[in-house]
Amino acid sequence: MPRIAPWSHFTRSLRDSLSQLSNIIPTSTFFIVTMQDGFFTLVRLFHKEDENSNDLTVLRLSELTGFELMHQTQSLVIADTANHVKGESLAAQRIGAYMGVPILLQDGTLYGTLCTANVEPYDFNRTELHSMQLAADMLAYVIELERMAIHDPLTGALNRLFLERYRVGLQKEFGEAFALIYIDLDGFKTVNDMYGHECGDSVLRVIVQRLKRRIRMEDVVVRVGGDEFVVVLTDIIRNGNVVSNVVQRLSRSLDVEYSIDSRQFRVSASLGVSIFPQDGRDFETLIQAADKAMYSVKHQGGKGFSIYSEEMVGKLVGDVKSSLG
Repeated sequence: MPRIAPWSHFTRSLRDSLSQLSNIIPTSTFFIVTMQDGFFTLVRLFHKEDENSNDLTVLRLSELTGFELMHQTQSLVIADTANHVKGESLAAQRIGAYMGVPILLQDGTLYGTLCTANVEPYDFNRTELHSMQLAADMLAYVIELERMAIHDPLTGALNRLFLERYRVGLQKEFGEAFALIYIDLDGFKTVNDMYGHECGDSVLRVIVQRLKRRIRMEDVVVRVGGDEFVVVLTDIIRNGNVVSNVVQRLSRSLDVEYSIDSRQFRVSASLGVSIFPQDGRDFETLIQAADKAMYSVKHQGGKGFSIYSEEMVGKLVGDVKSSLG
């Protein structure tokens, strides 16, 4: 399952830009190819003869050949694939002409390639290549802006805006069923109070790295508050054991002794789990359910996990009432 395209919030402006590009270059199809999770992924943004081209089409290209040519740091222009040394695999896909321009981020990272293709051979000119390069630069700029907007600058994790901005698309992207894990650190305030915020910030960065190392590539880590995180385990219907396995791994990995700047201390975490769709059909409801499950762990002293259920909530309410006399 491909990850959410970071430019999806700007789909309308990008579609308009590529529509204008198609008025300059008479080829039939414009698309982006990226490498995600070890697979080539195609995001088609415009097709002249397709009435449905207003909708993004995302395809995983693991079984097709020729797409390795579409992931290079240099522009590649092939007027006739049948008579080009690098064009054989493209010709086999019934592509007669091809031009690809890299989408390079500020740090030089190759994010993907802006491509145009035609069934028949076509002799691209310099103006058309320059237009493609300008469009690729614009895409890189938009991606950089979006990345900054949806990432936490301290830890590098995704932030709450990511969930808010993409909540509708995420539910489609994450599959028929996914799990939401709400994590609240135990003892973190004590670390901040005793050793200062710089030490606390270091702990948060370590926490995020621990979380990322113990989930799958297609799962996501979101920092939603000071010491609160959400992990989304995607497409869990294919692996019924993934939720319990990952939650236990996360709980164990966070309940450790930390050593930062020669200071040693222990921080653990309380985790609450909710499942889409049975515990809620939107992110707000799922987060509330996972938060209640997490709070039930806190109520019992912290350090552990709980999976949301109506019975669990009833017991928690009963315990709270009893404690109040």
